[in-house]
Amino acid sequence: PANAQQLKAFTEFEARCQSQESTANLGLMLPFMLDNSTALFFDIGAAIQEGDVQKGSFGGGYRFSAGSWVGGLYGYYDYLNSGLDNSFHQMSFGVEAIGQIYETRANIYLPIGAGKSVDGAGAGVIDGGTLKFREGMERARPGIDTEIGIKVPGISSTGNAELKLFAGSYWYGGKNMDDMFGAKLRAELAFANLPVLPAGSIAHIALTGTYDNEDRFDGALMARLRIPFGVTETENAEPFDPWTQRVERNSAIRTHVGATGDLEDAIIDLNGQMAGQVVSISSASGNTSAINARIASAGTGAVILVDGSIGLDQSLLLASGQTLLGGGGNLALRGASSGAKGSYVNQSAAGVLTGYDPSQDVITMASNSVVSSLSISGGLAGIGSNGTSNLFIDSVDVTNTAHDGIRLTQVDGATIQNSRIHDLFICENNTACEFAVGNPNIAPYAAISAHGTRKLTV
Repeated sequence: PANAQQLKAFTEFEARCQSQESTANLGLMLPFMLDNSTALFFDIGAAIQEGDVQKGSFGGGYRFSAGSWVGGLYGYYDYLNSGLDNSFHQMSFGVEAIGQIYETRANIYLPIGAGKSVDGAGAGVIDGGTLKFREGMERARPGIDTEIGIKVPGISSTGNAELKLFAGSYWYGGKNMDDMFGAKLRAELAFANLPVLPAGSIAHIALTGTYDNEDRFDGALMARLRIPFGVTETENAEPFDPWTQRVERNSAIRTHVGATGDLEDAIIDLNGQMAGQVVSISSASGNTSAINARIASAGTGAVILVDGSIGLDQSLLLASGQTLLGGGGNLALRGASSGAKGSYVNQSAAGVLTGYDPSQDVITMASNSVVSSLSISGGLAGIGSNGTSNLFIDSVDVTNTAHDGIRLTQVDGATIQNSRIHDLFICENNTACEFAVGNPNIAPYAAISAHGTRKLTV
């Protein structure tokens, strides 16, 4: 009983203003001595964070005397309800050594359980020359952090104030994601036994700066108030007793949202086709015959990536189920197994196709093919197709053709969306250009010519 009275339990209120989010914390620590050189403590805390995030933790530890140092071992269970309303759990363990001038610690964080699906965060990835899909997931990340600190001497002659400076580093990994490496600096100023506070209380102010390869620079300003239980005005307890020092660790479970699911086949949303081989074409790919040979050899479901401007001396021929995607274009995908949604972005330069032969269409589409995110000029028509079905034309800009903008003949099902057709040839010859009731299958110089076509959506 005498040993149990030597250390006082305390509660802490903390507010942290950070460049990315702000947090409010409430904690309770119950330490008690086992004998003159060993102690146990229990620690519980809860926090709310900007973005509808809730956190909680519970743990305990063992501290012991090692000469002029106090060593410690501890373990915690942590809980997080993320801003996406996903629940995560982890165990963390750490060691510490606290001296009169220096202190150091290291922590390890071990998540429990699998990631949670995040619809729309998936992404297409090129694996083995084929477009595949990774489901979007929010995952808790395993990690390690370490730090070393020094107490600046001469801050207070009464021992009621202290300034500590810390430097450390951290690492976080995770399934199907790059490692995060970072460094941190922290300065913490503490004042004890202030007249406006209960006896034994301590007020802390801290400034933290971090830098890592993901979040780059980040900073935080922290204010914390510790209030002990059961301290009387006559007691003269050491205000900065290492036996009751708080455990310095990251109680927040670090999560990552991104395309980190297992690799699976990708389905292209526009045409429902399974994505196949990926082929990139540019002005360096040779003449149009050579480009058409590459496209034909890619097979059904191929995704043809256009990189920059290409001049064509004949029509570019798409095969069945193929997708022609210009640079900067975003292709909506879903996972064949998971059904999750995501996208693939062609990171190449903006795609521009120019047809030099006014008697041939710039692009000729086959059944179930897709043309997306391209600027098209010249040719007889920007895009043409005859006797096909299920065509998808998305985000194209067609201009300066010799005849129609888009020409569809005997097509069964076509969608044209998010597109511009403008500055076509203006014919001023009535005989050549007028629509005639007696010859209804001819309507020259139309933005969209769709003779014999049904189920057309514009």
